[in-house]
Amino acid sequence: MKRLSTLFCTLVLLLTCSLAAAASQWPRLEAALSAWEGERTITLRSDLSDPLADPLVQSLLEKLLSDGFAVLPASLDAQATAGLTLDLRSLSGQQSLLLGRATDGAFIALDKLPLQTTSAPKESPAPAPVTVAARPQAPPLPVPPPAKATGALRIDGKIVAIAPLEKNREGLSLALLTEKGIERITLTDRDIQRVKSTKLPLKNLRALSIDSGDLDGDGIPELAALWSEDRHSIYDGTDSHLHSWVFSGNGDFTPLSDDLEGFLRITQGKGLWQQRGKNSLADGPIRPLLFDEGKYRPGTKSLPWGPGDLLAATPLDATSALVWREKNSLEAVRLPDGAPLPGGVLLEDWGPFVGGEVAIPLAEPEFRLGFGREGRVTEQWYPLARRIVTTTEGTAYTIQRRRTEGIPLVGHPSGQDRVVRIVQNNGELRIEHPFAGVEAYILDFALVEKQGSPEVVLLLNEKPDGSGQAYLQRLQAQ
Repeated sequence: MKRLSTLFCTLVLLLTCSLAAAASQWPRLEAALSAWEGERTITLRSDLSDPLADPLVQSLLEKLLSDGFAVLPASLDAQATAGLTLDLRSLSGQQSLLLGRATDGAFIALDKLPLQTTSAPKESPAPAPVTVAARPQAPPLPVPPPAKATGALRIDGKIVAIAPLEKNREGLSLALLTEKGIERITLTDRDIQRVKSTKLPLKNLRALSIDSGDLDGDGIPELAALWSEDRHSIYDGTDSHLHSWVFSGNGDFTPLSDDLEGFLRITQGKGLWQQRGKNSLADGPIRPLLFDEGKYRPGTKSLPWGPGDLLAATPLDATSALVWREKNSLEAVRLPDGAPLPGGVLLEDWGPFVGGEVAIPLAEPEFRLGFGREGRVTEQWYPLARRIVTTTEGTAYTIQRRRTEGIPLVGHPSGQDRVVRIVQNNGELRIEHPFAGVEAYILDFALVEKQGSPEVVLLLNEKPDGSGQAYLQRLQAQ
């Protein structure tokens, strides 16, 4: 028994020493990987002709895969936009392992190893030839080029939505929607200049959405802003009364309409309005805005529109539209009857989105906690659709949320949100990724069309519901 105990202790000691020796090959690398809380993807770049045959690379792969990283082998000049990069270089009798962040290219760890650590094993006599059918190898996964980005700028206050105004020498002018009103800022690559703000005549409003567009063709954009006044009752629940105005995008945000008290939107340079239902999200047709006697008001003629409310459907052109369905599915439909188009469903994981909500009273209360007054539910909360912005060519942009909060209390946020592009090709939809992902939650975005590649301004937040620190960041597509 004593000999068995001694043998067991010896084996444990040898195993511990071997593990320590293996770990000591790259201590700085392992420490940085253990502290990494972002997307667990590593682009492994090297100057080796056959990196997978190298013993060091094989040891690295075992380590990285066991730690839950997805590894993408690539050449040294390959670009990465997410997760980490790990460069393996041979120089002056040494090999170096250089770990960096893909988002900004910053290096975070460096380990050096003697070149003989990864030397090829000695050749042994060749065995008898065996004929094996060649297996076709899958082509390497493409690595998207990095998008041009400026650093995120911290902005104070609870910003709910943004809309572009104009671009000039000073920078890009944006309208920020808050629960107090609208604020104009000028955004440059280095700072944010707060210019003007306007307060609403009503108090206790909850901000929902804002759009911009040139409604009258004078080169000055107008704004369509939407708020909710939540009226609470102990036994009747919550009823969200809508308040919306058209504002001038120039100067001090002069109101260009009365309170329209309904859903309001600007898309493709047209103002649109729809009434909220008594017991439903929308009631009646969608109507265009008309300019009459110095003010905008809803017209009487209804527009041909697909199914869904004003914020859920977005026209691509005169004959088709994109519609958000239940559970965040996106589908292309035909206008004006709303019939689904062949190949028009995008089977994408858009991720859960936390945006504005509207409370609508139920026609009949539902009893869920008994039959007393305290146990009945009298309203339903409807989430508003995430933003879709279209260009003059019929291309659409929207938010794809892949960032999660992790396990409650012990987990950390991981993954990236990004703005994606939706294009049509022979009647079918496909998704493209022209912009880099960000390791923050995208609450809203503003698309800036210009010659060459488009640009977006992201409204970011540390929390998915917008309750954390807010940031603005500019990204240019490649």
